[in-house]
Amino acid sequence: MKTSNNGTDISHNVQISVDNKADLVVAIDVTSNPADQGQLSNMAIKSKEELKVAELTVLADKGYWNGEELKKCEENNITTIVSSPEEHGTIGYKKSDFKYNKEKDYYVCPMGKILPRTGNKEKRYKNTKVCKECPNRNKCTKNKTGKSLVVGQNEEYLERAKQRQKENMELYKQRQMIVEHVFGTIKRNLGYTYLLLRGNEKVKGESFMHFLIYNIKRVCNIKKTKDIIEAIKAKEKEKTAKNIVVKIFFSNFFEERGAVGSDPYN
Repeated sequence: MKTSNNGTDISHNVQISVDNKADLVVAIDVTSNPADQGQLSNMAIKSKEELKVAELTVLADKGYWNGEELKKCEENNITTIVSSPEEHGTIGYKKSDFKYNKEKDYYVCPMGKILPRTGNKEKRYKNTKVCKECPNRNKCTKNKTGKSLVVGQNEEYLERAKQRQKENMELYKQRQMIVEHVFGTIKRNLGYTYLLLRGNEKVKGESFMHFLIYNIKRVCNIKKTKDIIEAIKAKEKEKTAKNIVVKIFFSNFFEERGAVGSDPYN
């Protein structure tokens, strides 16, 4: 896998999600892709299914910023608060300073001039004539033909995500406190600083064991041992009751059809 120093290494990208109430690891995945950009919806949906909730709010750093992923999350009733990458350009003339008119499909520049859509296949907005006559052109762009805004197909999802992050900065600041300490505990306190196995599936199994141990230790810190034992016993009784129901159902099923032979569930 490619690493951050432009080299390669035998390594894996371990993804986790952590709940903000009990600090327990909710979902885990392993990929050989060093980038996190394609993992937001994957981990968010896994977490939502694991928690069995109708809606979910997820926090993620700018490595997960991706229009398609944000769209998938919205479609699955997941609210994302994701840090957006820093915009390039001069202050006051960045892309976010150009206001979009959705009804008439054009942008208004900081000088109040209209940039109509010029591209057919791609959404491109520019106004060469206006830019040539603009006194602040050098602050806005170095392009000889003037400012050109290219808008992706998921721009509306990106814009909504930017606004959500602005409105929820205090909540977003909790991200590091929620997830980073889990990796620190796994590596420093438990001593799992490297992986013993190779291959995604084996590494996934090994990672599940690491985080299972973390979760067990975490639960032991939250609950009394007596309460944990009682909860396990209750779960076992529930399982036994379900197994009895299944056995009765299949016994009746075979009897009704005149099946011979021993009960396969005994």
